Amino acid sequence: MTCLLEIDVSAIKSNYDYLNRATKSRVAGVVKADAYGLGATKVVSVLLESGCKEFFVATAIEGKTLRDKFSEITVYVLEGALADTVDLLLECNLVPVLNTLSQCVTWSKKNRPSAIHVDTGMERLGLSVDDLSVLIKDYPLDIRLLVSHLARADEPENPFNQIQLDRFDLVYQKIKNNFPSIETSLGNSAGLIKQRLDEGLSRAGIALYGGNPFSDRTNPMKSVVSLKAQVLQLRQVGKATPVGYGGTFETRQDTILATIGAGYADGIPRALSNKGRVYASGGYCPIVGRVSMDTTHVDVSGVSIKEGDWVELIGPNLGLDEFAFLSGTISYEILVGLGRRSPRIYAD
Repeated sequence: MTCLLEIDVSAIKSNYDYLNRATKSRVAGVVKADAYGLGATKVVSVLLESGCKEFFVATAIEGKTLRDKFSEITVYVLEGALADTVDLLLECNLVPVLNTLSQCVTWSKKNRPSAIHVDTGMERLGLSVDDLSVLIKDYPLDIRLLVSHLARADEPENPFNQIQLDRFDLVYQKIKNNFPSIETSLGNSAGLIKQRLDEGLSRAGIALYGGNPFSDRTNPMKSVVSLKAQVLQLRQVGKATPVGYGGTFETRQDTILATIGAGYADGIPRALSNKGRVYASGGYCPIVGRVSMDTTHVDVSGVSIKEGDWVELIGPNLGLDEFAFLSGTISYEILVGLGRRSPRIYAD
């Protein structure tokens, strides 16, 4: 055990409470991809304590995992009703978010609740307005929720947000006479904070887990994850010594190298080779050479450290968003890549 993923349960609760205060709607938890890599069953347990009873997953298999543990929650499945998952959806009492007319045809024969996803500009999943006209006329569905997704919610002032809001409202006006009890769900983490949408159910994802929901302002959320790795070996090398695979880094002076027990199999992107950093013994130390599968080289010449000590890769001194930025990606991708083999330590 040379790499640990620590998850602050109290920060998840705090973030959920913050999001609840930011909107008039109920707030559902998005726990797809094993709750962004942090453990879906644990996260759902935490959110249940905070009053959350509605959750979104990506697949029916993910939904079954939750249903096996929790009988009282509502679980929406974003992939919808596929030919080979219909039986599982029925068996586990899951609510599909229907994305196509063929899915609507399939589900209309089951006499069970559903949500409908309409595309308002994401150009990803969802029915078109023309599809909705056919749906209203031809299919006897029990639709409880009208869903869409903001493409630029992380830029709250972007005018495309208002375009999508207007399109969504037109769809709602079109469909509500046929489904008078239908609720709406458009706001994701950034949308529910800044757009202050008056809707039935918003969907909290990245903000729950401490990632910044915005791309143009500071992060209002509490940090949830810490990633630490242990120093496996210290090595003193001379000037002009190539380091790691391919010798992509060469020392400029006498250097103390620490080999830490974390690599890309633990979610440390190879893109951090020669440009990332860790926090160790009160100082920042650069990653040198290529990140390999199980280990990473760090130049610890400037700090006092010994074999067996732990260094911080993500945590209070190196935030998740900084780690993602240095990796050339976003916090979402970092989170889902963590904890594949590292123990998850839950702390309150």
